[in-house]
Amino acid sequence: MPYGASTRNAGFACFGSISELLDDLTRESEQEAFSRVEKRYRGLLKLRQKLGDINIQYEGLGGFEVFTPSDSLLFQECTNALNFFNDSLYKITGEVNTYSVVDDKISSMGFAGINHMISNRLEGQIDTGKMMYSLIERVKAAGVVILNGITIESFVNSDNGVVLRESSDFNFEAKKLLVCNNGFAKQLLPNAEVTPARAQVMVTSPIPELKLKGCFHYEKVITTLEM
Repeated sequence: MPYGASTRNAGFACFGSISELLDDLTRESEQEAFSRVEKRYRGLLKLRQKLGDINIQYEGLGGFEVFTPSDSLLFQECTNALNFFNDSLYKITGEVNTYSVVDDKISSMGFAGINHMISNRLEGQIDTGKMMYSLIERVKAAGVVILNGITIESFVNSDNGVVLRESSDFNFEAKKLLVCNNGFAKQLLPNAEVTPARAQVMVTSPIPELKLKGCFHYEKVITTLEM
């Protein structure tokens, strides 16, 4: 298995809480924001279709944005925009009422200090280890050779294509090069407008009688909790 972030994230299959999308709309146009939402949503559908829900342990438990008493203004802002986002998501998903206020579920989930909650019923979660294993098996079956633990420090164009320079002075030659290592692409492409964002995953031992199931958002951030 590779050692990258794809095998170490929390497995959230999410495309945006209302507070996250509201924040996006303060910095970009509606077209830009919802174009990204559509790419996220359709990408998740394609992942499930290509690998199978069983193979990636997909669970459509929903996404829930929680609000404390000090978040009353943010909650009001989100509820005021509820119809707008439901209408916008309908154009992407074909599903009605993606978002809804579900305050009645707060007590059953065992929350303390939470007085409001908004659900996104189309979100879910996956097992990222099983996803990566399934992806590896799929590409190997297609004849792709995967080499892990190799550091490519730079590349140069050649008459026959591209020469990749490895940290131990072992070079690779290829006709074409595709850089797809996400946040660290700038190490190979210094002019790329890519800035990695720090993320943290905290893992606990099993918690007996844990009532929380699903993906939970708070102030534009996300956490995934499951038994």
